[in-house]
Amino acid sequence: MAEDGGHATIIKKVKKGKGGGHHGGAWKVAYADFVTAMMAFFLLLWLLNALDEKKLKGIADYFTPTWTVFRDAGASHTMPMQSGTPDINVGQGGVSMPSFERSDLTPPPSPMDLQPDMAKRPAANPADEAPPEELPVNDPAEAMRRVLSGERLEAPKTMQTFEQAVQDAAQRMVEARDRARERDIAARGAAERRSFEDTADRLLKAISSDPSTRELSGNLTLRVTDEGLEINIMDREDEPVFPSGGAEPYPAARRLLALAATTVRASPNQIAVRAYLGGEPGTRPDAWALTAERAIAAQKVLTDAGVPVARVEEVSGRGQSTMLVPDQRADPRNNRITVVLRRAVPVSS
Repeated sequence: MAEDGGHATIIKKVKKGKGGGHHGGAWKVAYADFVTAMMAFFLLLWLLNALDEKKLKGIADYFTPTWTVFRDAGASHTMPMQSGTPDINVGQGGVSMPSFERSDLTPPPSPMDLQPDMAKRPAANPADEAPPEELPVNDPAEAMRRVLSGERLEAPKTMQTFEQAVQDAAQRMVEARDRARERDIAARGAAERRSFEDTADRLLKAISSDPSTRELSGNLTLRVTDEGLEINIMDREDEPVFPSGGAEPYPAARRLLALAATTVRASPNQIAVRAYLGGEPGTRPDAWALTAERAIAAQKVLTDAGVPVARVEEVSGRGQSTMLVPDQRADPRNNRITVVLRRAVPVSS
């Protein structure tokens, strides 16, 4: 290389790839053709499904020739054509058709030609004419034309009917659920009322079977209210529950409270303990404090007899606010302790 003047000879080899391989773009053209063909195919299927039978027949008639050849083996027929049109001979050997000039052929009618001329019909009474039929919404071509022209299309009646049916079904489901809930509440409420009545019967039997409390049955009233089972232990003329002005109940009243505790402790319902005083409002300045102390004392007797403290959710002194005998505020029965076995199920209206 020194003899060539010191210049080195550089040889560059370039490999020419054949086709694009995986990196070429030829496959994209074929894929695009395939996608286009599939799109046209599915568009055709959609149009065939969207059009009704009448429109499909009109399109078929448009592409059907105005003449038809019927072949019957072993027979030869000559079918007359339209005026000025040569005949066609059909036989066993095949069909013999003369040559036609372009001017001899009649172009096939268009779908519009297949419809009768509405303008030539005799005028009818406007009152007898039916209103123009609304275009069915399931006609995609006309619907697209109307949308592109800026016309607002209403929802199809079938869709409106479907939506209304869905709303009606949902409303019926809500009403059925509410009725089922009401029936369930009513059933549980009736069962709870029977439980209260059974508790009252057991308490009365326990009092009448105990000689120490048998004479105190007149100090007791039981009733089922909207709040629950109400047990009232009240004063009598000859048998008070509390001493006058005192907060601790007499021994006989304690025995009644203990029997009540034994009866209600088997029930899961919550308990309220309240104390009341009779007389005109304001005649006892200490009415609120005294009734509060009596309620606390009665609650202690109940819990000592086995009622769980967690089940006692109310202990209150009501003063002279509520009378058991409203029209006789001085009646001794208004001085009372009330134990309420509260409802777990609300009273249905």
